[in-house]
Amino acid sequence: MATVSNSSHRSYTSRATKSFWYMLVTLKTDFYGLVAGFVETGETLEEAVHREVEEETGIKIKNIRYFGSQPWPYPCGLMVGFNADYDSGNIHLQQSELSKGAWLYQR
Repeated sequence: MATVSNSSHRSYTSRATKSFWYMLVTLKTDFYGLVAGFVETGETLEEAVHREVEEETGIKIKNIRYFGSQPWPYPCGLMVGFNADYDSGNIHLQQSELSKGAWLYQR
């Protein structure tokens, strides 16, 4: 759903908790990806990005920018990507969703 960058040219990435679905889809044990989530009824895409990033990582973001979209392989779904800038907060993972999180340097 979102790539979050900070002023040190680092991007935040996370790893989902190990679940059957996660292992079935990735077939990897140390796979990192973007923060992802679903849009709730009555909220905009941008509001969903703010909410999901804060709920799952504990960090606040700003300057959300649309990146792109693609079809989701299931009915009634769409994958939408955004970029955002770090605003404040420390990484505090929602353990039921994520098992690891880190700032990685961009090259």
